[in-house]
Amino acid sequence: MKRLLILLLLTGFHLTVIGQSTIARIKYEQAEEAYNNGNLKEALTKLDETEKMLGSINPKILYLRIMTQKLLLDKGNYSFGLLDSLRKNTGYYIKNYESNTALEDKFREVFVVYELLTKYPSTKEEYDKTENAKKEREENKKAKKLSEVLKINRFVDSLLNDYKYKPGLSYDQYKKINPEGLSELVREKNNPNYYYRPVKFFGNLYPKGLRYIKQSTYNSNEKIDTLCVITETTKKENEKNLFFQKWDQLIRANVTSEYLVIVSKIDSLGNVVYGKTTTYTINETDEIPTGITVKLITAVNIHYVEITFNNLLFNSKNKRQ
Repeated sequence: MKRLLILLLLTGFHLTVIGQSTIARIKYEQAEEAYNNGNLKEALTKLDETEKMLGSINPKILYLRIMTQKLLLDKGNYSFGLLDSLRKNTGYYIKNYESNTALEDKFREVFVVYELLTKYPSTKEEYDKTENAKKEREENKKAKKLSEVLKINRFVDSLLNDYKYKPGLSYDQYKKINPEGLSELVREKNNPNYYYRPVKFFGNLYPKGLRYIKQSTYNSNEKIDTLCVITETTKKENEKNLFFQKWDQLIRANVTSEYLVIVSKIDSLGNVVYGKTTTYTINETDEIPTGITVKLITAVNIHYVEITFNNLLFNSKNKRQ
C-alpha cells in the first residue's frame, strides 16, 4: 500500500512537470509570435511567464529577450531600467554560453549588442544627464519651429491686410470691404461664378489691382474660393529684376525653406533664375493653412507679380485664430 502511494505521488509529479513544460513551450511560441509582429512589450511579458513556469532561464529564452530589448532600445525612447537589464542579460549570455558551439551564430549576435551598449550611458547619472540634454534640444527645436510659424502667419496676415481680403468672405461681403477693387471686374457669361478684369489690348495688359475672383457657384452670397491680385507690373527689364528680387527676398525672409516650395530654375549658388514663371507656395500645415501662392510672371514683354489667395485651403484647417 505504501509503495502504491509513493508511485501515485511520483506519477502525479511527473505529469505536472510535463504539463508545465507544455504550457511553457506554448508561452514561448506566443513570445516569438509577438516579437515577429512587433509587439515587443507583449513578447517580454510572455518570456517572463515562460521563465516562471520553467523555474529557470535557458539560452533560447535569454536570446529572444535580448533581441526584443535591443529593438526597444533602437526605438530611442528607452528607460535606464531597460538599458541596465539588457546590459546584464548580454553579460550573462556571454559569460555562460561562450563555450557552447551550438550557439555560435546567436552568440555573435548577442556579442554585437553587448559591444553596442558601450555607446550608451553606463550609470543612472549619465543617463539622466543625456535625457535632460535631449529634452532641452527638443524644447529648443519646438521653440524655433513655433517662432517660424508665428513669423509666417504674421506675413500671411500682412498680405491679407494689404490686399483687403479675409478668408471666408462672399462676393457681396468682399464688395463692402473693397468696392474700388471690384469696380473693373465683370462676370463671365459662360461661367457666372467667375469675375475677371477684361483684357485691354492698348496700354498695360496686366495693371495692378484685382485680377479675378472665383466662386463655387454663381450666387454672390457664396464664399469666394479664389481671389487673385496683381501687385507689381512693368515693361522694363531692369525694373522686372528689381521687384522680382524684392519679392523673392521678402518671401524668403519671412518663410523658412521647410514651409516654402519654389518652382523655378535655380543656379549653382541657390539663387532663383527668373524665367517665364517663378512660383512660391507656402506649404499648408496644421499651423499654417495659408492658401497663398505668389507668382513672378513674364508674359508678352510685360513682367508682373501675381498673388492668389485660395480660400479652400484657408478653410481646410481652422487653427489660425
